[in-house]
Amino acid sequence: LTACQNGDDGAAVGTAATAQRVEIRLAASVGAADDGQLCLGAAEANARTTRSFDATNLQAGDTCYVWAAMVNGSTQAVTDYFKAWTLIADGNGGLSPQQNGNTKLFPATNVLNFYALVGNFGRDTEDQPMVTPETQDLPTEGITHTVLADQTTAGSYYKSDLLYAVKAGQEPISEAVVLPLQQLLCRF
Repeated sequence: LTACQNGDDGAAVGTAATAQRVEIRLAASVGAADDGQLCLGAAEANARTTRSFDATNLQAGDTCYVWAAMVNGSTQAVTDYFKAWTLIADGNGGLSPQQNGNTKLFPATNVLNFYALVGNFGRDTEDQPMVTPETQDLPTEGITHTVLADQTTAGSYYKSDLLYAVKAGQEPISEAVVLPLQQLLCRF
């Protein structure tokens, strides 16, 4: 399954210079929350984050869900481009599709806004995944992240963390787009 095999107008996807498709490649970088609401500055963030104190990458095997919206360069209208792309972390900052061959392509002319979530989402009351790969809209409400009751180990802190990233206005590039993941939860 390849998303957006056609361009914005139905034509084949490619860049103006090469007329070839440009695959979307993503990487992740974990930074400390620094929004003044939960963690006030980098030193305090290091003391309070639920990630391990020196983690700058997701652990190998972590799941990262990514949504993309396309911004029309002419009208500035924003439309869904793909939903809940399920990526797996390699432990070194890299992210790969969970399903082999499930690559995504940049649009021919417009930019993308990327939105990512990493968390302990689990399953709903009907034993369905809280995030449905490839079909779920970007959650604006109604998704449950579970914080473990036992917070005595680094593993519990890590498992209980909730991360997000927003990368707006990304033009097609051949290098990996780095998603700047930030913590939404901190321990006190």
